[in-house]
Amino acid sequence: MTLTASESVQGLVLAGGRSRRFIHGAKALEPLGNQPMIAHVLRRLLPQVEGAWISSGAGTLDLASLPEDLRELACLLDPEPRFRGPLAGLAAGLDALADRHQSESSAMAWLQLAPCDAPFLPRDLVARLLSEARQEDSGEVRVIVPRAEGHLQPTFAVWHVSTREAVQSALSKRGGAGLLDVLRQLPHQVVDWPATNPPAFFNVNTRADLDQAADWLQSATTTPSR
Repeated sequence: MTLTASESVQGLVLAGGRSRRFIHGAKALEPLGNQPMIAHVLRRLLPQVEGAWISSGAGTLDLASLPEDLRELACLLDPEPRFRGPLAGLAAGLDALADRHQSESSAMAWLQLAPCDAPFLPRDLVARLLSEARQEDSGEVRVIVPRAEGHLQPTFAVWHVSTREAVQSALSKRGGAGLLDVLRQLPHQVVDWPATNPPAFFNVNTRADLDQAADWLQSATTTPSR
């Protein structure tokens, strides 16, 4: 499978986490600036993909607080009751992608992941991952993953529909296999990402992180354009 410029990409926002470090409800819906945190992610992701789903874990996510144009996005449930984090979300997304791929006979064969708590998701993530992988003559690549400051970022990777079987196999096994474990078992391409401010792959995991993200957003809106 060689990458081609005609292949398109579907998005999946991972919003099924347990949010243990947040007191009030789902982390995805935490206010950040003037809208829920997941809305920042979707605004950055949607222009890069054909469409998007939201992985809501074991239960539905109340999207009533989102801006009206984002409320109609479909939520995907985890394929099994045991909590397996992003791996289960990826499995649900690949199932949905495979169904669409077959029913529409389309070239939509890639799934771009994005965490719901990453409000500074790069606006050129999809284009850069696919473009740099093509330049490297990636051949049988199945996953394209960014690497920032020496750390792989599998929850920001783009996964081919052909990884579905490997993901389902890992999910069916008891134990703690996660995205990184599956990634390392598959032919993948690493794309090094330059340092940015704010960090491109910053995750809001605590209240302190939320405050930091709010400060960065405020600085961005108050800094005069040149």
